[in-house]
This record gives sequence, structure tokens and C-alpha cells, in this order.
Amino acid sequence: MRLLLRCFVARVAHTPVPCRRMGATGMTPDKLVSYWQKVFHKYGIPEAKDSSRILVAHALGAKTFYGIGSRAARSPVSADQLLFVEKMAQQRLKRVPVQYIIGEWDFLDMTLEMRPPVLIPRPETEELVGLVISDCEGLRHSSETTILEVGCGSGAVSLALLRKFPQMRVIAIDKSEAAVSLTKDNAERLGLRHRIHILQHDILTDPVERLQDLGAVSALVSNPPYIFTEDMTQLEPEILRIFLDMKITLH
Repeated sequence: MRLLLRCFVARVAHTPVPCRRMGATGMTPDKLVSYWQKVFHKYGIPEAKDSSRILVAHALGAKTFYGIGSRAARSPVSADQLLFVEKMAQQRLKRVPVQYIIGEWDFLDMTLEMRPPVLIPRPETEELVGLVISDCEGLRHSSETTILEVGCGSGAVSLALLRKFPQMRVIAIDKSEAAVSLTKDNAERLGLRHRIHILQHDILTDPVERLQDLGAVSALVSNPPYIFTEDMTQLEPEILRIFLDMKITLH
């Protein structure tokens, strides 16, 4: 099954992409979005309109397409901006997620750096944070609250909790060196590095004493990545490729 899926992902990754150069004269953000939306749709890229809007907005230095402003959306872009959009669009046509292309993504009230192969937080993860916050309300006034997160990924969950509870401390672990590095960078980005201990640790194979030495914890939170075997063929190729590259458990 894994071999078949890898072949499928590889085939999609080599889908031919258009290389037509568009003249910069008169090319506005609105027209760019329309053009790349049609190209993405032709090549089966999901959420074609959203993808094109995100890439064009990023090229113009805005977080969203609406952030460009109505006047700027109808004004010609520069040749450099046009080329930047095309380079990003070529990546999207190779099924690279937009979050990896622009290098960041919003999670709740935070903007986090995103780098492959670390998984991108899903909207469902925001719901998980909400549940954890509700469960931890009783700890709000405790002076020694420590949360252990197993599988920190980008650091989204741990950092969201630290922002919500100023007195809290977090121990965040992940077996992936890439995830540990990204969590550290995001903690620095948000000014929270001094309140989080980040450790590369495989909870299934590494000695538990490494964690015991860090002291007692008040609660444990974990949102490990997984997919059910019957759902594998339903996944978009870019998501499945990440799961396979990270050797994430298939159930």
C-alpha cells in the first residue's frame, strides 16, 4: 500500500506546469489571481482561488488579498512581483502547500513560521487548544503550573497555552529534530522561549528518566498525527507526501 501511494504522489509531483511568461504591463493583482486560479483549477490544485489569493497577497507584502486594498488590487504589479508570484505558483503546481511556500501561517492569534516536513496545524487543532484551555482554567492562579506536550510539531499548541496562561511553563517534546527546531524558532519569534523547555525525545523508545528529571507536570496534552488506512486514498497528495516522508503511523 505504501509503495502504491508513493508512486501516486511521485506521479502527481511531476505534473507538467505552464511556463508562459506574462508581460508585466497592465497585470494587476486581480488579474493575477484570476489567471492563476484558472491554471490551478486546470491542474487539479485544491482551493484554487484561495491559493492564488494567498500567493499574490504574499508577493505584495500583505497577509490576505483583502489586505492589499481595493485600489492596489487594480493597479499594475511590478516585474519583480510578477516573477515572484510565478515562482511561488510553480511550487503550488508541484503540490507544495501554500503554508510552506510563504513560510508562515496564522494559528489563533499567532503567526507561526512553517517549514517542511513539520506538519501544518489544522483548524481542528485550534479546537483542541480551546478544550485544553477550558480544562486548565482551574490552574490559572497556580504559581507552579507545568504542561507537558508530547509531539509539539510547530509549537502551535504549547505556545498558544503559554500566551493564554502567563504563569504557565511548558515542556514540549518531539522525536523529530525538525519539529524541535521549528518550535524553538517560533517560541523565539513570540518572545516565549524563556517559558518553554523544548526537547528532542521519542516517548516510545527514549529513557523516561530524561523527562522525570524535568520535574512534575500538571497536565499532559498531545495531538499526534495519524491517518486511518481507509482514508489514505482520500488525502491530497501534498498531505500524504508529508505523512510518508515523516514516517507517521498509519492506522
